[in-house]
Amino acid sequence: MISHRNLAYRTQDGEEVNLTDFQGQRVLVYFYPKAMTPGCTVQACGLRDNMDDLKKAGVEVLGISTDKPEKLSRFAEKELLNFTLLSDENHQVCEQFGVWGEKSFMGKPTTVFTVLVSSSMPMAKSNTSLMTSRPAITTTWC
Repeated sequence: MISHRNLAYRTQDGEEVNLTDFQGQRVLVYFYPKAMTPGCTVQACGLRDNMDDLKKAGVEVLGISTDKPEKLSRFAEKELLNFTLLSDENHQVCEQFGVWGEKSFMGKPTTVFTVLVSSSMPMAKSNTSLMTSRPAITTTWC
């Protein structure tokens, strides 16, 4: 079981956030290898472009990578991202979710993993690939 109380992150703005801050909400937490890379940019922009549908379904989006907050800030600004990016520089949270070390990207162990956390269940849904086209978003997460 994953302890959400211990999951504290720095946002792209340097603020500290904990998953307990979203208690009672549905939260789509997606882990991605590295900001400003082709695949991760496509995924982030897909979520950005489908945010209206996600918001209507009451889903908050949080993106987590091991990038520093400063890089996440540049990524969010460049791609006009409309959701919070969180930094897990020491990959402690990635390890807790079991998503660290499964694949290699630029010589570093990483993976893409998505989990929908709800108020009633620690993990309502999970998915090892994040498809961000509108049909995939609305069918899977809304």
